[in-house]
Amino acid sequence: LKTGVCADSSCSSISGDGPGYTIDAVGMVGEYCSLVYGADNLGLIAYKDSTPGVAALKVAHCTQAACITATKTVVDSEGDSGNYISIVLGTDGFGFIAHHDTTSGALRVVHCLDLLCSTSEKFVADGSPRVGWYTSLAINPAATGGGGRPLNAYYDDHHDVKGILVVLLLVLL
Repeated sequence: LKTGVCADSSCSSISGDGPGYTIDAVGMVGEYCSLVYGADNLGLIAYKDSTPGVAALKVAHCTQAACITATKTVVDSEGDSGNYISIVLGTDGFGFIAHHDTTSGALRVVHCLDLLCSTSEKFVADGSPRVGWYTSLAINPAATGGGGRPLNAYYDDHHDVKGILVVLLLVLL
């Protein structure tokens, strides 16, 4: 997993150690990465660890603005977690991460309970098999009836009508 700061507004080049900064290089890491800036104005990156025998969703919390180094945490290691990741910042200032678990086929959600995501709670948002691909999270804090809760759009390959887009208002808080 690498990070890099764009050298200019067009992002024609990236700073780092060749280019970019290596945040995690242990095993096969960095697939399906998604980034959000946290309440502390530092990056919070969700990504998959595909190392054989691991298959986990990990989070890296940047320790400085340029994200040269980060604190890494495994947040979900159930099944084959960490596919098709989307991360947003919740109204509580902590990360919400949606991802697909290939083993169960379910859409899973992790809600970080601190800035580093060193503690979190996990939910199965949609337990149907073959759902949760290409997930995308958003939060509209002003939404009537759903203010502050994540809205999740994702691909559903399970039901009779193949390839439908499902929109799910997560009622987790």
